[in-house]
Amino acid sequence: MSGTRLLIFIKECKKAYEMIEADALALHLNPLQECVQEEGNRNFSGLIEKINSVSTDLKKDKIPVIAKGISTGISPEIAKKLNVSAIDTGGMGGTSWALVESYRKFGNPRIGKLFSDWGISTSECVANLSGIKTPIIASGGIRTGIDAAKSIALGAKCTGMALPFLKAGASGGKKGIRKFLNDFIREFKIAMFLTGSGKVSELKGKVVR
Repeated sequence: MSGTRLLIFIKECKKAYEMIEADALALHLNPLQECVQEEGNRNFSGLIEKINSVSTDLKKDKIPVIAKGISTGISPEIAKKLNVSAIDTGGMGGTSWALVESYRKFGNPRIGKLFSDWGISTSECVANLSGIKTPIIASGGIRTGIDAAKSIALGAKCTGMALPFLKAGASGGKKGIRKFLNDFIREFKIAMFLTGSGKVSELKGKVVR
């Protein structure tokens, strides 16, 4: 991406952020997904520098930038080089986008299935990244309030989910989503109670089984 294209990209990021009144902008890191696509873009050269340039520019407008892994996690080596507001693990254990891509017209079924379990698990990601200053968002296989509590205990600032909401919505609509969310919150609160955690931050370092 040339300097001119980078400036255009930053402008488009700002426009998208303002259009939907977002709280943050997430940049997806999806090398495996691109590899499985026959038409995928495999040119990731200078990506860290470009992400940092985008993040630095958007910070001037108080726009937080999140670097988000896509089903393969983010290693400590990469995380330490990123100058972003937060890092979303997107670890192995959730939806495998290599597998999803294998079912597309332009996907490669054999390669997608072969690499469907490739990556760093979410729990390993969080544990490995817990020592860095950048806030960590645990996502990738979070399904229950207990999963969320475990992630916070390992060092995550918060957690993210997608598939459980899609399933709840598909089977029960808005009521299904509301029920899932209420159950999730109750599970999380019970885990806090059982670990003697009066605040979410007090979960850090606790043993959550």
